[in-house]
Amino acid sequence: MDARGGLEPGGGGKPHCKEDHGLLSGYEHYASRNAVEAMNRIHNILRLYTNCFQPTMRLWSETWQGSEVRKVYDQAQTLYRRLLASGVVDDDMRRELSPTCARLDPILLKQPLEDNLKRLCDLADTMQGPSCKTERSAYGNTDS
Repeated sequence: MDARGGLEPGGGGKPHCKEDHGLLSGYEHYASRNAVEAMNRIHNILRLYTNCFQPTMRLWSETWQGSEVRKVYDQAQTLYRRLLASGVVDDDMRRELSPTCARLDPILLKQPLEDNLKRLCDLADTMQGPSCKTERSAYGNTDS
């Protein structure tokens, strides 16, 4: 990881291994800086989508009733809403975060995500196994 939280090419997370010359993702191998930049753009888009639009339910309590577990979940909220409700964010940070999620549209995030996924797929050095090119065409997502 680099200082911004992105991936670095060449390291692959194993500094002690001389034979590691790229990043692996599934059956694909990525050794170029362009591939790493595409992965970082995908990560940033998914981070925004997850934090602003993807609601999650947190486990509130868990009780055993005989041999079964009864789980109670909190109301589904996005991570952004959950953070604001927690009270740990001061007013300055709240004013900084509010426009970020307010200006986003989940439908408009789809196109740059698809573009970067296609670019990443084109930059892959396919290893043994299914490639992202065959998986994308199998689902009909070749030119959406």
